[in-house]
Amino acid sequence: MSVPITIRNITKRYGDTVVIPDLSADIHDGEFFTLLGPSGCGKTTLLRMIAGFIDIERGTIAFGDQVINDVPVYKRDYGMVFQNYAIFPSMTVEKNVMFGLENRKVPKTDAERRTLEMLAKVKMEHLAKRFPENLSGGQQQRIALARAIVINPQVLLMDEPLSNLDAKLRIEIRQAIADIQREIGITTVYVTHDQEEALSVSDRIAVMNAGEIQQIASPEAIYRRPFNQFVAGFVGHSNSFDATVLENAGGRGGLRLAGGYTLALDTLRADVAAGDEVVVSVRPENFVVADSPTGLSGTVRLRQFLGAHVQYILDDPHGREFLVNQSADFGTRLFEIGDSIDLGLDARAVNVFDGSGRTLIEGVTSNVVGNDRAAAAS
Repeated sequence: MSVPITIRNITKRYGDTVVIPDLSADIHDGEFFTLLGPSGCGKTTLLRMIAGFIDIERGTIAFGDQVINDVPVYKRDYGMVFQNYAIFPSMTVEKNVMFGLENRKVPKTDAERRTLEMLAKVKMEHLAKRFPENLSGGQQQRIALARAIVINPQVLLMDEPLSNLDAKLRIEIRQAIADIQREIGITTVYVTHDQEEALSVSDRIAVMNAGEIQQIASPEAIYRRPFNQFVAGFVGHSNSFDATVLENAGGRGGLRLAGGYTLALDTLRADVAAGDEVVVSVRPENFVVADSPTGLSGTVRLRQFLGAHVQYILDDPHGREFLVNQSADFGTRLFEIGDSIDLGLDARAVNVFDGSGRTLIEGVTSNVVGNDRAAAAS
């Protein structure tokens, strides 16, 4: 039976370096919860604290109602999948998966049945008698996943499990992981630095930076409504433009960008005032090609055809560079290097930040428990 995970005010230091200063989060029962962030942000440290490989200096972590701070690793009811698979080379596929069941003294007949059922779930039953040296990297990772969940743990922990696979295999295996997790309904904490991976498999994502969670939200919310500029810049690509708030602010005003482009906007918070200097963040796909000059334009310096869309790098008259994606549908006019493009913005999709990097869009929150520092992070 899976359980929720409650993390409250945990701290981790290495000497004088504070890796995790004061972190709290609620992970729901049965959800696929991903820790996403750049190298060194503390996501693996947090996972290893949950696993018990690293001591908790302050605060608490609980599986359901049980605080596990002082519970030994071997008594914490979780399965773990490592980056390097960590399967036993001297054992067959079947014996690798059965290992945890045998350690738990599960009767042989029951252990064999559960092992075969799990191998079927990961589509590896036909390779049960093979040794790991005869398996591909993707097959070995499937075995590691099967071994972790065949013991019916309360929690599944996964530390960058796809980083050693090539791009095509990563897509295949991440879908297999998502399918199996949803079928079993086990609470899963997944660590990755790959944004596409996190967006594709997660129920919710916690974006981390410098040991702090910046935002916890669904993949759609993280991408479309980032809480601060760090999240906007780390998850996907965002173009930034300086702007000034026009009159009648407070949710019914507009913005003027350098160059004179104006944008009516009804999503600003009520406390935003006319004359405030802000930063407008625009995803590459949220530009609109205009038929006449708008005050927002650029000259194509680089064009990349990517199948479903074309990606342009534009230089604007003020010396700025920005990225624009255009649908490559049949019949759409595609631009060439050297072409000048007049643009507009999709007002529904833009994000606006104040000088500290915090969102000014109404209704967007970090959803971070007990950690107000994320509000000012940039």
